[in-house]
Amino acid sequence: MNIKQGDVLVIRGDYTTEKVIVIQNNKGNCHSPTTIVYSVIDGDIFVRTIDKKRIIKRIGHASDYSKQEILHNLKLNLLTPSEKLMLT
Repeated sequence: MNIKQGDVLVIRGDYTTEKVIVIQNNKGNCHSPTTIVYSVIDGDIFVRTIDKKRIIKRIGHASDYSKQEILHNLKLNLLTPSEKLMLT
């Protein structure tokens, strides 16, 4: 399956299926057997690498605005508290 950044996928989890959004760039998705995905479960953000064999199906694609918001929020979450203060 040819996947692209922003694709919304259903993947096979350990105990159930889950919905994720692909955040890895398209070049990486083209050449790698894995991809990096973003998901929110019970209010917690998860970013992880999954094997593409776990993909069940593509169910949509995030808008450009949604992709940018996700990537922006991920960057903010990676900042230390002092770095966040510098942004205000």
